[in-house]
Amino acid sequence: MAAREKNNSINLLPNLQEESDVRARILNWVLSSFRIIVIVTEFVVILAFISRFFLDARSNDLTDQIQSKKAVIASFSKFENEFKNIQAKISIFSSITSSKNLTSSVFSKITSALPNDIVLDTLTSDKDGISLKADSFSEQSIVQLISNLKATNLFSNITLTGFDMSEDNPFVTFTIKLTKV
Repeated sequence: MAAREKNNSINLLPNLQEESDVRARILNWVLSSFRIIVIVTEFVVILAFISRFFLDARSNDLTDQIQSKKAVIASFSKFENEFKNIQAKISIFSSITSSKNLTSSVFSKITSALPNDIVLDTLTSDKDGISLKADSFSEQSIVQLISNLKATNLFSNITLTGFDMSEDNPFVTFTIKLTKV
């Protein structure tokens, strides 16, 4: 007689012979649902892994584009600074030339009133008047300048606002404030 083979399988699930049993239907639903959840999760993980390569390549491309655009912007910075400086000079010039109270003839009359030994440092104009800063070899030249400016009849008030005479500087530095008529 032949020896009968023993079936050594272990089944931990209860015997679900009857499909009408509530426990059997719930257990069957849970097992099939979890199987679907595991499959969907694996699919999402695979998609995330594959999309990583695409996103890394795109990130590298964008980084390269940013670096090249930074280089272009840096190359234009010198031109931009020069352009801004020229715009500032143009706006200063246009404000000076558009001023009704101050024209180039006033500046030319001031410079023609300067004696020969006076060197003009700055000549500025604002809403209150004109400020003149200059250097001279002598006090007599300053007095001559003030009398020359009074003779032009362009200014209602001429005031000597600053006077500096130092031992180590041969020049006399002075400032005159001119109020327009």
